[in-house]
Amino acid sequence: MTARLGRARRSPRSDAAGERGAGERGAGIVEFALVLPVFLLLLLIMGRVRAGVSQRLTLTHATCEGARTGSALAKGGATNCVLADPAGVDQQVIAALQRIIKSPGSDVVLDDIDEVRQ
Repeated sequence: MTARLGRARRSPRSDAAGERGAGERGAGIVEFALVLPVFLLLLLIMGRVRAGVSQRLTLTHATCEGARTGSALAKGGATNCVLADPAGVDQQVIAALQRIIKSPGSDVVLDDIDEVRQ
């Protein structure tokens, strides 16, 4: 007696992709149409969050640079800018802020900034 190994019976209606009934023919397209808007919405949200984080980091770096410039102009030991020319210090701090905001890679538009508070 010889045994046959590896032979499986196939139904006459099976195709290479598997068996599908008549009601399941467009299921893949319908699922794609339902998932695509959700996927695109997630991509849009991720892009907006990335832009917001980038702007916040730019403004934080500009603030640190302005504080560093102001403290360097206070001649080392002062707690305020009395020892230096206040008008000159303010202009140089604002110039330091503008350098960071105008730098390449910055997403912040300088015209969108209304005021710089002390």
